[in-house]
Amino acid sequence: MTGTCLLMNQDQRTIIAEELRRFLDDELDTSIGTFEAADLTDFVVEKIGPWFYNQGVLDARAKLSNVVDSIVEELTLLEKPSPLDR
Repeated sequence: MTGTCLLMNQDQRTIIAEELRRFLDDELDTSIGTFEAADLTDFVVEKIGPWFYNQGVLDARAKLSNVVDSIVEELTLLEKPSPLDR
């Protein structure tokens, strides 16, 4: 693992690692240490993070497309008939 993550700061990484460690302990009865939890966090971010990121981009693209379509509709309503439009 890289040991660093561009998507989160160190405090966020620590919180996520602790949540993963706690989940494994509580739900799967598997204990891991702090360093292992940090490595697991890096793994999850590296392997699964891009999928979530791409989903966010797709959601933003769809929202932006709807906004642009609405603006185009509003601009179309502003058009005035012209004798030159024949």
